[in-house]
Amino acid sequence: MMYYAYSDASTRDDSCAATSLILTDDKYVTCFTNVYEHVSSSMEAELLGVVQTMQYISQHCPASSKVVLLTDSKAIAVQYIRILSTWKVREGCDFYEYYTKLLQYSAGFNVNVQ
Repeated sequence: MMYYAYSDASTRDDSCAATSLILTDDKYVTCFTNVYEHVSSSMEAELLGVVQTMQYISQHCPASSKVVLLTDSKAIAVQYIRILSTWKVREGCDFYEYYTKLLQYSAGFNVNVQ
């Protein structure tokens, strides 16, 4: 099964709203928004959207599924691709905990980040 997942976020002061949309070739799966407080930057907000998207997929979609994850943050896409290619998060990198979660949620899936 192929899943298409899109995440996006918007910030205001130190809060953000992160939205996830997940589809297959022939059906709508889900769309949801979570609000987060004490968010340090728009980068953290975008990353929270990606994390919540992959968390949903890991909990509700069959293992070994293909996932095309779309994000409008080039920095997050590049870092996510890097950690998927090495299956390791570099110690001391920004948002280490979030990227570690992404690896956990990606286990068992064929993830293509765009």
